[in-house]
Amino acid sequence: MKTCDRCADRRAGRFRRTRRRRGGLVGWALLAVLERVTARAAVVRRVLAVAVLVVSLVGPLGATGTAATVTMMLMHLVVGTVLIVVMGRTTRSRTDARTVVPRT
Repeated sequence: MKTCDRCADRRAGRFRRTRRRRGGLVGWALLAVLERVTARAAVVRRVLAVAVLVVSLVGPLGATGTAATVTMMLMHLVVGTVLIVVMGRTTRSRTDARTVVPRT
């Protein structure tokens, strides 16, 4: 059975969106693990996130034109920056995680 080009494009777009979501979830899970393992989870996660962002900028270099390359790189930078900033605000220090609030 042959599929139309439009159907194939839709499936490819769905795959890309799922991959992006998966990347954010992996980063979030990594942050949760780092918060349990190290007292400097925010610093370690930020360094790893910036490294992954830099590596992700290599992908758009294969775009077909200059405008497409610039657009894709800007999109990667925006999404990466938002994830780094938002996840950085949710980072707890080790002392915050161990603090027990007494019940009254």
